[in-house]
Amino acid sequence: MSISFWALDFLPCAYACESQMSRRGLNVAQAQLGQEQTMKKKTLQVKTQLEIGRPVHQVFEAIVDPRKMSHYFISSGRGCIQTEKAVHWEFDTGGGLDVRVERIKPDQLVSFFWSASGIEARVAMKLAPIGKRGTLVKISESEWPLNEKGIARCMEQTQGWMHFVCCVQA
Repeated sequence: MSISFWALDFLPCAYACESQMSRRGLNVAQAQLGQEQTMKKKTLQVKTQLEIGRPVHQVFEAIVDPRKMSHYFISSGRGCIQTEKAVHWEFDTGGGLDVRVERIKPDQLVSFFWSASGIEARVAMKLAPIGKRGTLVKISESEWPLNEKGIARCMEQTQGWMHFVCCVQA
């Protein structure tokens, strides 16, 4: 069984799928009517953001320094995140991931490719100062096919990234 969400142009958080369908009165049968070709072109993307009560440089360092990341996200890491470099992260839950860093702009952007969801996806973390002591962190990860597996992966990653930004804030 496939699920087609042709009426949704985006999936900003794990709850958007359910709430948008409920609000619009859509059900799976309605969503599937004549939309299979359009659906094949669409993909899913995680988008989450949180204001953190820490200066932007402190947040940036918490993201790129594996020693700092080991306090909230990874158990250990080999290599600091640098543009066009590869790093390896180990997790408490077992196993590790290779991360291919795409681009770093100090205190502004961290982007990389990884396969945490089972397929290679691009992650972009954008940082923006809020006053002198705050930071807006916006994280996006893409892309997954618009099907059951893609929706499940997208929702899992959304929950994971929200956990990530909450831990950075703590």
